[in-house]
Amino acid sequence: MESRWTQTREYLSSLTDSGGPWPRSNVEKLTDPNYFVTNALAAVQERIQKLIWSKPQNVFNVTLAPHWSAAYCEWPDYCDCGTQGTTKIGHYQVDGEFVPRKGYEDVIPLVRPTLAQLASKRREGESQ
Repeated sequence: MESRWTQTREYLSSLTDSGGPWPRSNVEKLTDPNYFVTNALAAVQERIQKLIWSKPQNVFNVTLAPHWSAAYCEWPDYCDCGTQGTTKIGHYQVDGEFVPRKGYEDVIPLVRPTLAQLASKRREGESQ
């Protein structure tokens, strides 16, 4: 959280007018969206990894999904967070083995099913 606050302070200081703080009284600049686009803007939020059960395949899919904040982005002209989409990077079999998707072998899965989830899905598969 501290690093995000540091980035915010750096961004606010980048909105300068003759070396002073950003001009709260200058309505013309404040209503121009381009005024707020500087190199100090925070990067687009990285997509997060999610674990999703796939009943037809009997595996836990690992996907990259947009950060939750992407749904609230007010700057679609300046940011691609709304177009990121969801991408499967691999899956866990019910025995716990991770199988990466072709082209995503170098992506390390940060999520994994719990032992209880694996055992539960194994039992479900055996009873069918």
